Amino acid sequence: MKYALVLSGGGRSGSAWQTGLLKGLHDGGVNLTTADLIVGTSAGAVVGAQIASGYDLTQLYEGHIKPPQISTAEPKIDLQQYQEAMGKYWRMAGGEPLAGLRSKHGRR
Repeated sequence: MKYALVLSGGGRSGSAWQTGLLKGLHDGGVNLTTADLIVGTSAGAVVGAQIASGYDLTQLYEGHIKPPQISTAEPKIDLQQYQEAMGKYWRMAGGEPLAGLRSKHGRR
């Protein structure tokens, strides 16, 4: 074995930081994705798995820097109808209505 790539955790930020660093080094002529051994913990394990599986660093990097796509769709749900339906299914499964459970356990 010549060298190993060891990646740390850090959640989404750690994943973005590591991907950016790996891409920057790659663009500068240092390709760490060809390491003999790639290990990581948490976010580093995800990044390591991605690069060991052959994912393109440019695509991974761009996935971190583009703005998230936020849906503007408003959920349309009738909470009263939902509560009634859930109560019905709960009773069909042999449970008690929520009000009965609350009073049984001392909450009203």
